[in-house]
Amino acid sequence: MSVNRLAVPAAVLGVVFLVSALAPSAPKEEKGAPPWELARGKLEAAQKTCMAIALEYLDGKATVEQVHQWSRRWMDAEREASNRKADQVEALKNHVSRMRQLEQAAQERLQKRKGLSSDVPAAEYHRLEAELALSRAKSGR
Repeated sequence: MSVNRLAVPAAVLGVVFLVSALAPSAPKEEKGAPPWELARGKLEAAQKTCMAIALEYLDGKATVEQVHQWSRRWMDAEREASNRKADQVEALKNHVSRMRQLEQAAQERLQKRKGLSSDVPAAEYHRLEAELALSRAKSGR
């Protein structure tokens, strides 16, 4: 093979390497927030939302189900934020407390003729569900 015949492929390879070296590289993958920061943010968002919806329930602008749903999300976020059994149980206790408050609010709203009659047994159900979960967590089942 003559020198000229090798020069063309060598030149082509040189151009390919030059273009690839000058071409913009793929964007660097951004590192997201660490898991503990995400868990903390999720916890704070659930807490704020639950508190806002609870106030809206008292004003007749939200339902028992919405309050329960966000209290449960708050509990779940608390439990995700820690692996310690004591923290897991504490999150359940806090949820039980919120469900007791919800049941009391449902009864008061019904007495004032501002709430639905179905709110009281629904709130009772959610309280009992929370108490059962707490009992199971304490007993290890």
